[in-house]
Amino acid sequence: MKIAFCLPNTYILDGLRRIITYKANLMASHGHEVFFITTDQDGRPDAFTLHHNVKRIDLDLLYPDTLSLSLLKRYFSRRKLQKRHKRLLTRLLKSLSPDITTSTFHQELRFLPHIKDGSKKIVEHHGCHDNRMLQSRPGVWKLIDRYLSFVEYRAVKGYDCLVCLTRKDKLAWKGIENIAVIPGFIKNLPDQSAPLTSKSMIAAGRFSREKGFDMMIAAWSIVAKKHPDWKLHIFGDGILKKDLQKQISDLQLADVITLHKPVEDIENEYLRHSALISSSRVEGFGLTIIEAMRCGLPPVSFDSPNGPQSIITHGHDGLLVPLNDTHALADQIIRLIEHPDLRKTLGRNAISTAANYEAEKVIPKWEQLYASILPH
Repeated sequence: MKIAFCLPNTYILDGLRRIITYKANLMASHGHEVFFITTDQDGRPDAFTLHHNVKRIDLDLLYPDTLSLSLLKRYFSRRKLQKRHKRLLTRLLKSLSPDITTSTFHQELRFLPHIKDGSKKIVEHHGCHDNRMLQSRPGVWKLIDRYLSFVEYRAVKGYDCLVCLTRKDKLAWKGIENIAVIPGFIKNLPDQSAPLTSKSMIAAGRFSREKGFDMMIAAWSIVAKKHPDWKLHIFGDGILKKDLQKQISDLQLADVITLHKPVEDIENEYLRHSALISSSRVEGFGLTIIEAMRCGLPPVSFDSPNGPQSIITHGHDGLLVPLNDTHALADQIIRLIEHPDLRKTLGRNAISTAANYEAEKVIPKWEQLYASILPH
């Protein structure tokens, strides 16, 4: 089977690239022919190692170059880029003749179903339904988000199948008939688990508004007053890095909170800490949550739509906190600090929960889906 994935680039270390690369590599190891079709690689190396049977082809469109333009100029510039994008992608798909072509909900979303190359079209949604509106951006951005949500919904209806991450998210896509639920997954369970004895906690993700690191830092300012010997290590990158660093400095937390560059092998970092913190305003699934749980870390997470509550059972394998309540987040972090036995109990149960998301249990669902939509 030939499978093509459309995505912006493969040089960013984030959850989307991690999960798509894991999946592509496993598909390739199962004998499938896999292609990554990128638009903005710009000659940069892959963030995650690709299987030798995964081929990446870049269309060299460079959408990010439009970000410095005014809204109106950006709109027309992107319209022009999308016309070129569709033309180049059509030519390439007809040349590759894939059986399945997948959109990852980026620039190809609107026009991919209209390309008549013979492949079945799937769209993977790695966020949650109405992700844009849930971010509650103010002013004109709210109107833009509402318009884009409508355009995206209309585009999704043209695909042979929409794949979302949770059952709750599936229910939110009203009016979409061809829809499947396949969760994120992790590689094999490690041979060891975190001892949960270090006076440190970890977080990881993109430095963007939806990930809520500003609220995590605010919560840690409360934690630090009671437990100044505990540290928080945050791994990631993004447009808000300078803002987050300034917030840390303004709150005089530089001695207890450190921002680190993202790393490919995050598992080794999980093993050095005693809990994972997730503070997302919006979270479609929570790959970092199951990765950390696999390493025996109990997660403390906002109960953000839709992912964390589909993974974490409060009080059994982690702790859920009311959305955007920084004081409650701080309270639960302090609870784990002050009750090491609770940390260890939650951590043991977290390993069992994470086992449900091993690749060997999830990848067959993808292969079954592909087989079901291809002509027999």
